[in-house]
Amino acid sequence: MKREEHSRRDLDAMLQQHCQIQE
Repeated sequence: MKREEHSRRDLDAMLQQHCQIQE
């Protein structure tokens, strides 16, 4: 199991949501 990968994916999703909110 790769915990770092999971964290990275979570961060990516959060960033995408943030971008959508700004737009």
